[in-house]
Amino acid sequence: MKPSSHRTSARLLAASVVLTVAWAQAAAQPLETPSTESVLDDQDPPKPKRVPKPVPKQGDDPKGSKDGEETGGPAPGGPTFVGEKDPKAKLTIDFGQEKHNFGEARQGDILEHVFELVSAGENPVKIRQASPTCGCTVTGVKIEGPNGDPIEYELGDPIEPGKKVFIAGKLDTASKQNKTQVRINVYTNDPIGLTQLALAADIEPFLRVTPPFVNLGDIKEGESKTQFIDVRTAQGQPIGLELDPANPIQVPAGMDIALSPINPGQDGRSGHWRATVTIGEGAKEGAIGYQLRLRSDVSMPNAVEKSKEGKPGWYTATSSINGRILGALSFTPQFVSLGLVRPGQRVPRNVKVISHDPGFDLSKIEIELQGEQGKPLAWAEYFTTTIQPATGLANAVDIQLRLEGLPDGSEGSFRGVMLIKTGHAKKPELQVRFSGVCRSGVKTPTPVSKGGQ
Repeated sequence: MKPSSHRTSARLLAASVVLTVAWAQAAAQPLETPSTESVLDDQDPPKPKRVPKPVPKQGDDPKGSKDGEETGGPAPGGPTFVGEKDPKAKLTIDFGQEKHNFGEARQGDILEHVFELVSAGENPVKIRQASPTCGCTVTGVKIEGPNGDPIEYELGDPIEPGKKVFIAGKLDTASKQNKTQVRINVYTNDPIGLTQLALAADIEPFLRVTPPFVNLGDIKEGESKTQFIDVRTAQGQPIGLELDPANPIQVPAGMDIALSPINPGQDGRSGHWRATVTIGEGAKEGAIGYQLRLRSDVSMPNAVEKSKEGKPGWYTATSSINGRILGALSFTPQFVSLGLVRPGQRVPRNVKVISHDPGFDLSKIEIELQGEQGKPLAWAEYFTTTIQPATGLANAVDIQLRLEGLPDGSEGSFRGVMLIKTGHAKKPELQVRFSGVCRSGVKTPTPVSKGGQ
């Protein structure tokens, strides 16, 4: 080794010893809080100290907690609660008692049941919330009092081990039919977090409608169609029936509805009614639809309360009616888009015209292309039209609008109207609007082979 190398190694060793001693001395001294001046000089403020949050004791319910939150995490699909989950708190119910089935019930009945649960843990259980699902109401939560009688319970209060819990649920069947089930979700400090209760019933509708959906299909202009709808009470009770005056939708033009009782009594009431629906003269061309709503003269239980809540206080029945009125001529589509094209690109589009008048011949129609709102059609000389019989349809034609390819350098949009001159007395003209955009920079995408190569 050269002398200079020896001297360099010696210097490095000496420096290492000095640094080691300095670190050792610094470690032995207590840390000092930097002064304000030093902080400002260094432009590096000290990090704030972390203050640990106080841990609530088991069984505590700290103030400031909000219903709907649990530090232990939310139950699936339910609210969370600020507060503890106590592993020694437990809310139980006998197996099979968490669901109550009322069996057969009549629509409109108010069904009530009280579930009996128990605080069965070593520590008190707390009920944060008892939430019903649609169609159910929780009428009250009570607990076993000192004398064994149920007393009102305030949500969040501790329920001592061994005490019974009574949760009352009410099922309103006014808008329900057939097999129905609703739930009550009970949220507690039990580690499980959620206890589910259920009310079920097989609800017999007071009124049965056959059919509940009516599709009259296509109705040619000038013709009519009739459909009968039967309405029967479930147990043959005689009733009066009328069009529901509370229905906000008016009967469409051209639709007539007549109600008649079958074998009525002297008072005109019957357990079997028939609605005769006729669509014909006066109906407007296009789709026609209506929800037939019928109201009986028999009130539901608690009819006054239901009316105050905006619900029907009387037994009602509904049937949906749909159809389509065909004019003398129909065509589809109503609008044609040629999309984004490049110069020289040819684009065909088809429009089908159908005659619903058997005495009219479509073969003599004429086509004229125009610009919109009286303006000239841009590039009019590059559009052509052809007419040919439609395949598989009698008295129908396919009209093809074809863009033959715009010249090089063409830029901009175009809009027009294909005027179909039919010569029919009721529909002498049909108008089909079309549009598109030409961009000279548009290129036909190159197909990508398998593997991306």
